[in-house]
Amino acid sequence: MLGLSAATLAGYLAAIVVLMLTPGPDMMFVLANATRYGARAGAVAALGVAAGEAVHVAAVVAGLATVIAASPVLFTAIRWAGAAYLIVLGLRALRGAGRPAPPPTGRTAGAAGRSGAGC
Repeated sequence: MLGLSAATLAGYLAAIVVLMLTPGPDMMFVLANATRYGARAGAVAALGVAAGEAVHVAAVVAGLATVIAASPVLFTAIRWAGAAYLIVLGLRALRGAGRPAPPPTGRTAGAAGRSGAGC
């Protein structure tokens, strides 16, 4: 089966289970939405996160990761785009620092799902 020994496959599956159970930014996103906007928004955010993960898995299955790894120019461009995005997020956070947080509004569950897909 796939040219893997049973021990290698078992080790891989154990590592995947541990990684999937470790909380990360997606878990914090879901918790933040659930506590601020309610259980429904938290559930929809979790579905959005799962949809985003499904897109990543589909891209890997399609071989996109191999193409990116084989092209140093493409990989560098994606890295710089990610860095620029993080800088923009940081500047927005700094601009809003010191201001009181606005009261929670009636954020729709769909907005939480769309945001979750980007996690």
